[in-house]
Amino acid sequence: MKKKIVALILVAGMVSSSLLGCVSNAPPASSGETTANADVQEGDAEEEAAEEGAAEQGSENAVLDVFINHSWYPVDSFTGIIPDYIKEQTGIDLNVTIATNSDQLGLMIASGDLPDIVFSDLEIDRLSNPNLTISYSELEEKHGADFSGVREKAIDIARTFSSDGDYYTLLNNFSTSEEWAELEVGANGQGAMFYRRDLLDALGINGDEITSVGRLYEVLETVKEEYPERTAFGLGGTWKFQALSNAMGVMSSQFNPDTGEYYYASSAPKYHEFMVAANKMFRDGFITAEQYAAENEADNRQHSFNDGNVFYNWYLSYDSLTQLQNETEKLHPDAEWAILPFLGDSTKDFGRGWSGAFVSRNVSNPEAAAKLLTYLHSEEGRRASIWGREGIDYELDENNIPWFSDEFLEARAAGELVQVYNWRFNFGSTAIEEMLALNGGVEQEVLDAITTYNKAVENFPEVNMATPANSSPQGVTFANLEELRRTHEAKIIFTSSDEEFEQAYEEFMTVLDASGVQEYNEHMTNAIREVRENLGW
Repeated sequence: MKKKIVALILVAGMVSSSLLGCVSNAPPASSGETTANADVQEGDAEEEAAEEGAAEQGSENAVLDVFINHSWYPVDSFTGIIPDYIKEQTGIDLNVTIATNSDQLGLMIASGDLPDIVFSDLEIDRLSNPNLTISYSELEEKHGADFSGVREKAIDIARTFSSDGDYYTLLNNFSTSEEWAELEVGANGQGAMFYRRDLLDALGINGDEITSVGRLYEVLETVKEEYPERTAFGLGGTWKFQALSNAMGVMSSQFNPDTGEYYYASSAPKYHEFMVAANKMFRDGFITAEQYAAENEADNRQHSFNDGNVFYNWYLSYDSLTQLQNETEKLHPDAEWAILPFLGDSTKDFGRGWSGAFVSRNVSNPEAAAKLLTYLHSEEGRRASIWGREGIDYELDENNIPWFSDEFLEARAAGELVQVYNWRFNFGSTAIEEMLALNGGVEQEVLDAITTYNKAVENFPEVNMATPANSSPQGVTFANLEELRRTHEAKIIFTSSDEEFEQAYEEFMTVLDASGVQEYNEHMTNAIREVRENLGW
């Protein structure tokens, strides 16, 4: 299968119909034609039988080819403590190929030549096609799968991707509002602010008491004055102002569940207020244009490691905190990073899930695929795929919260959780289960800070479910709006006066209107209503 994928890359410019065929199996053993020397024939037959027996003994697991459509994926083999345990439980091994670029899967779909399993967050609509992949209903009816324990809402979401109402995948990393509300620890994945506790302590400032945007601004003024050689508010690559935007309610104001009204981000009621705050940070010297422009997170992280940022925006997780701490103290042993509490009042999430596993129509062993996915979507399998072995790597308390072994925690603290345990084949785990894997069992102070980001979380997956396909007219409009936002936000944020700011902001609003933002908002409002009505939500 890897050879087929390489071939597809080579013909990327022309999508040739002469793609390689399926990998052929070895021919069956000879039936033993008559020969002049029966003894030789018998000896050959015994030798073949012995070789076949040895091969069978050495390959007890069924092997499936899996294509991971994420070029950044940190693992490329089904090895490690967790994969080994999954093999024991299912008798199935995986031959892994990682995407090399964003066009690769599209070519495979166009050719109809897919590997046994595809794991992807893109092309989900195209893959949800009975000509290309096997529905999970068919896996149950014909191949022994059992998805009876899967949450109905996850199945509802998956059905919206197909035109026949069946479901061909189940997205991982999805949890409902009710599940988040019941959670006592942690928070969903989002942008967060980190800060140098040692530097604030030296100024007599308690970071845990920074609980509003107004107080943050006061602290940044002091930081700028006392540490002029450092960047007060570091921006982390693609994360930029996400944490500030969430704290100021931009995302929360995009969708009103009471009226059903939807607003594109830059037309949301709280957007202007947020942009004023971002512009003020530039004008007061808290941020730099260089960090804002840098899309490579590694560059901006290195600035933090080098003692260059006092505050830093990145992904909310204990792993992020650990990386900041471990890398910074290599050069600055007294440095201490901490997580700033969430500065807003509530959080909205539109997550419908992340990636899903699809079983190809060409699958070499549908029963093995059904067995693997049944396990990975069962409660035991979901937990095993991301937490490890119950009783060895973790124990559950009375609230079903995992408490991890010293070995697990040591690997996580050293940034080696993926390398040692390899939890990246968690095709069925929920958002909460992943969050607990990354944050469970940490110091109470750190966990308390992370938990503040779980304030009144409401998840409305129907918003993302209503998002139009990229190739549709509305999808093209959305792409244009996003491009305009990337261009104009920078112009607005880096203006030098109130007059310039308002002029740039109004110019952006005018361009948005001319590009169909109101029509897009209306389309999304109607589409969200339709999704809710169709699913009875």
